[in-house]
Amino acid sequence: MKMNTPTVLLNYSESELLKAEFAERGGTGNAATLYASGVTAAMKMWEDVDPSLAIADADVLAYLTAHPYVAGTPGQKMIGEQYWATHFFDFTEAWSNWRRTGYPILEPFGGAPPNALNVTNGTIPRKLVANRGEAATNPENYAAMVSAQGNEMTTKVWWDVKVHPTN
Repeated sequence: MKMNTPTVLLNYSESELLKAEFAERGGTGNAATLYASGVTAAMKMWEDVDPSLAIADADVLAYLTAHPYVAGTPGQKMIGEQYWATHFFDFTEAWSNWRRTGYPILEPFGGAPPNALNVTNGTIPRKLVANRGEAATNPENYAAMVSAQGNEMTTKVWWDVKVHPTN
């Protein structure tokens, strides 16, 4: 990425894919149309940053034709995978959405058996741990947090409720 690439908090692709997910879960809108709009936006979004990254409309259409939206669980998976892809440069958002939806299906790697230095014992981290500075500067609330939920990378945050195949 270029240093002058703008920071985007919620891109159009993300917005359309979230609306597609809402529609797929019984909300308003047409999930297939919103999915196609989100995928198209994701494939086209980098051309404004660098024209050499432009993807032809025919190529976008060919991709959508080869990968048509399928309602139900396959659709939820497709939306989750595209959401992951649209956040290629925003790991934190992609990781957060994976914890929320379970997509894409990831396979943890820690070696077989897991490497002794792997602090999550070969599982995918679920949260960031509070640093030691927090314990020193905010001991009462730090202790309450540790008591309520622990402070391990494998501890799920309160909204991480999706059962993942790798749990």
